[in-house]
Amino acid sequence: MRSYSEAIESLHQAVARRGIHYSLDSLSAPLATLGNPHRALPPVIHVAGTNGKGSTTTLIASALQACGLRVGTFTSPHLLSYCERIAINGMPISEDDFCRYLQLAMAASPADISSEFELLTLMAFRYFATTLPDILVIETGLGGRLDATNVVQPALTVITPIGLDHQDILGPDLRHIATEKAGIIKVGIPVISAQQPPAVSDVIDAIAAPLHSPVTYVTPWTSIPQGFRLKADYQRQNAAVAEAAVTTILSQMDQSKSGIAQGLSDAFIWGRFTQYRLGTSTVTIDGAHNSHGLAALFTTLPNPRTLWMGMLRTKALADSLATLPRSIHTLRVYCPDPNRWYTPDDYRVLTQIPVTEHSTTDSLPEWDGDSLITGSLYFIATLRPLFATLTPL
Repeated sequence: MRSYSEAIESLHQAVARRGIHYSLDSLSAPLATLGNPHRALPPVIHVAGTNGKGSTTTLIASALQACGLRVGTFTSPHLLSYCERIAINGMPISEDDFCRYLQLAMAASPADISSEFELLTLMAFRYFATTLPDILVIETGLGGRLDATNVVQPALTVITPIGLDHQDILGPDLRHIATEKAGIIKVGIPVISAQQPPAVSDVIDAIAAPLHSPVTYVTPWTSIPQGFRLKADYQRQNAAVAEAAVTTILSQMDQSKSGIAQGLSDAFIWGRFTQYRLGTSTVTIDGAHNSHGLAALFTTLPNPRTLWMGMLRTKALADSLATLPRSIHTLRVYCPDPNRWYTPDDYRVLTQIPVTEHSTTDSLPEWDGDSLITGSLYFIATLRPLFATLTPL
């Protein structure tokens, strides 16, 4: 492949041929062909959970970098470019390197047994085993037990808040989902977890105990400090988990902790309660894409008047709409493809709020009062260019 666009087309063809696959068995051969890079990685912090993975990973990486470490991150999804998923000190892999490492991963993997995420995981492992940052923060794609990233042997396991999402894949209730997420726990490796409902913590404890893996449940911060860039109320839990994780791993590495507070304060991820002033309205952008995330969002933003939402059909729309506050008087729906996205009619069946269609993201609608843009991160990503010249509040 000669260009980044050709590389992305190859990725899309791979997932189109096979679809999404959840198994670790098919990774053994390509990993061996690549020289088993997962065994040559620097210390790994492995992050799983339903909500808060992206924010917590960003907070951890920022704090570690502020403490003087060279930090690699593997995350998903991305906003504008696949290169964002593989980064060192916040700088995405170059397009040339993306093409080169993807080609290596594809050459090691028969096309009919590799999904998009597996290929990205293989190339990330090979890239980080070659570039050798001081430490890695690796985010699971979905679940944990059968996630492609779960071949790593971490130095620390982190579990963010667990709620209902992807029930068609991970199981029908919290206990099933928690079992999949907690599948990243390894023998003797400490676990830092957000506070969890009993149905979840009971599962985590039951999995961790026979593995002799100590579990620490972290209490959310009481408030967000002045100047903290991730300012939604739900970030109090993510920040507390990140702080505990960074403190733990730096103690393991015998590294200075003097930069933790500044690094946490400096962390920023666009689309996580990002606010702009547009005319007389405050517009909030937040990628809350399930009922668990939306309920947390509305603790900070209790009374929006206008909502613009785009939800993929893989999500439980009825559960998400049930969280909406009574203050909302208009619901605009993003639906570029009715086969993949819920349509305005789907929303109308499930809510009494007046629904209008706004199926393109070429321009922003007119806002009437304080407004919220939320839903799938893929929807949020399409809006990023529209705000490129504006400064967040």
